[in-house]
Formats: sequence, structure tokens, C-alpha cells
Amino acid sequence: MLAAVGGVGLCAAFATVAWSQGSASLPASLDRAALVSWLKANTDLDPTNVISVSPANIIGVMAVNRVEGGSGRVFRAQIRSEVISAQTIREAGNSSWAADVEVDCQTRKGKVNRILDFPQRNLVGQAREAGGSAEWVSPPPGTHLYTVVAAVCDANFQRPLAAGQQVAAAPQRPSARPPASPAQSPAQAPAAIATAPRAPAPAAQAAAPGAPAVSRAPAPAQAPPRPASSGRRSSVAVQIAAADSEAKAVRALRSAQSTFAAQLSGTAISTVPVESGGRTLYRALVHGFASTSDAEAFCAAYKATGRDCFLRSAVPGNARAVAAR
Repeated sequence: MLAAVGGVGLCAAFATVAWSQGSASLPASLDRAALVSWLKANTDLDPTNVISVSPANIIGVMAVNRVEGGSGRVFRAQIRSEVISAQTIREAGNSSWAADVEVDCQTRKGKVNRILDFPQRNLVGQAREAGGSAEWVSPPPGTHLYTVVAAVCDANFQRPLAAGQQVAAAPQRPSARPPASPAQSPAQAPAAIATAPRAPAPAAQAAAPGAPAVSRAPAPAQAPPRPASSGRRSSVAVQIAAADSEAKAVRALRSAQSTFAAQLSGTAISTVPVESGGRTLYRALVHGFASTSDAEAFCAAYKATGRDCFLRSAVPGNARAVAAR
């Protein structure tokens, strides 16, 4: 957000807890004053730590550490988010989440190592693994991961809830133009990150009080190579949307296929009609992954673009396959 988005076999009771807690209060608007007031009243996320605001999430950077043994411009950032979309809270069953992200300021790439979902505000409740990826990606402009890279690497990064800043209603659509090269956007050191007074998420490392200088942290272990596929496919599916029309669900699926063409190679897409509150919604599912790990990696990458998703244990029998183009 840094989508980053849920776990296998989502429990109805778990989702109910998250919905009842999360729906009690949501921001009245995306106006800066309304957001600052809501954060102070309902969370312990300091508005000065916020780096990204969208209709789904308010995301903050809590700590940044230099990765020892790297090029000198590789950093590890601890991210946390408060979910502000009622639909996301209801569907995914989480009201907040935390992520461990690595950023290479030389190449302007990011890697989401781990995402943890929490059923309540302020990273409270039983943490649930929600994915991660061993792959470095060049995030498109307008996505949350792109914003994380900028917040870590650019000393002149403007935080949306800082005094005098205007909050956009939503992240910009990804541009076809590639991110600026290191020569165009030099970043000698990451911007200072103020530390919130709360204890960090379980995935996060402790940060020094105040506005700390960047400290060194051990280099993360390299992820083991994935085993070759045996031809069998995982039964899990990734839900990326719940739209009020089947056409909208199909558009969301087509967009995901276009954006993550390599990662979704060999998968299938389907819509699933469900009755909710007296109306029909259409879930958008991506399935046919080689493994659950591949499904989790896709969901993590999808979340990093500022959207939400979560895993379901299986594709229901009333799923409608969407034909390949």
C-alpha cells in the first residue's frame, strides 16, 4: 500500500468481528481535516506518518532501516494501514494491516516481503498471514508501492496530511510511462521517518523515538527458489472485487490480467453471483494458480497497487467462467 489483502478459508465469525468493529466509524470524507480528526479519534496512526490516502486505505510508514550488505541504497520499511472501505472490511474481514517492504532507491523497485491482516483497528487482534512476494517489481506511478518508494527515497516527498496539502480522492490510474530513472530522480538517502508512539506490528522492527536517523538492519534472507510445477493446480482463488454488475466484475478481471500478465499466465477468471442485502453482487475471482504461494504472491502484488483482494479456499459451484480473449 502495499495491497497489500486476506487468507485462505476466511472464517465468517472472524469477518463478523472485523465488520462490527470497523464499521462503527469511518471517515466522513477524504478531506484533510476530516481524515486528521478521524485518525486522532479512532486510531494511533500519527497523521504525520501518513504517505498515501485512497478510498480503501490510509497508509503510513512507521520505520525505515538500511539493509546491511546491499548497495547502500536498499532499505527496509515497515508499513501499516487503516482500512476505510466498508466493503473491504466486510468482504476481506480486516480493519487494519501491516507490511514489511524492501525498497531499492537505485533502481526505484520495491518488494513486499510480508503482509499481516488484523481484524480490528490499530493492528489489534489475531494476525493473519496475507501473502508476500520474493520478486522485485517496478511499481507503476499512482500505485501505493510507487508512493512507498518515493516516501523512502525522496527527501522532498510531500505527505498528504501535512499542513497545506490537498488529499486526492483516489490514486491516479497507472500510467504507461515508466518510473523515472535514478538519473532523473536522484535519492542519496531516505527521508526521515517519524516514529508513532505505539508499539510496532509483529512484522515490524522497533524504531527509535522521535524522528530517527536511518539505522542499519541485517540483510534479509534470500527466499528459496520455487519448486517446478507438477502440473497440478491449487484449489484456492483470489477475489479481487465484488461489483454491482457482472460487466464491472469482468472489467476488473480483465484489468488484472493486463497488469499482471506474466504472473497470471495459466490462470483462469470467473464471476460468482451472490445475494447481499437484497441485491446481487458479482465476485471477481482469479484461480488456477500452480500453488497457494503463487496465489498469495499475486494478491500481495495486487494490494501493492492500492487495491484489495483476499484468498478463498475454493471456487464455488455457481462460478461463471469468463472466456479468454
